[in-house]
Amino acid sequence: YDAAATDGYSCAPATRLDDTALSAMMHWIHDQAGATVVRFWAYQTYTASGTDWSGTDRIISAASKAGLRLMPVLEDGPGDCSTGQRGMSLAQAAGGQWYSSGYRKPLGNAKLSYRDYVRVVADHYRDNPTILGWTMVNEAETNERDASGTSALVPFAADIASVIKEKNDGKPIRI
Repeated sequence: YDAAATDGYSCAPATRLDDTALSAMMHWIHDQAGATVVRFWAYQTYTASGTDWSGTDRIISAASKAGLRLMPVLEDGPGDCSTGQRGMSLAQAAGGQWYSSGYRKPLGNAKLSYRDYVRVVADHYRDNPTILGWTMVNEAETNERDASGTSALVPFAADIASVIKEKNDGKPIRI
């Protein structure tokens, strides 16, 4: 999970693999375990809020060479490796309203709101054939509901899916 770690950030430094070990692991996952898709963490913390792609590029290169496709995970629901208070879940963040409105503002030490970060990362990798799809949030959970009883995850997922799909009208995204 910490494969995209860089010298600037790692959630669990003991899990970081050097390039040789990462390549070997990706080949083992494909050739021996028979996997075709791998999820990995691509949170803002791993990309310096979309300004340093070295960790994610490293994963993409190794996966591509091994014949794997990827599903980057863009935020951590439990809050153990994210920009917010360590151990505070997204369900607790922003006064318990992260999934309805808090994701539109920077969380903790993030430079970008989650929504803006999704736009930046999806735009950056939009034409990369190794990216199979996106995992919006690792272990997303909330008790937050609207007046009709619909989970806040439903409109959140619809909004973020629309951000991922948009092509930004051909304009570059500025941070």
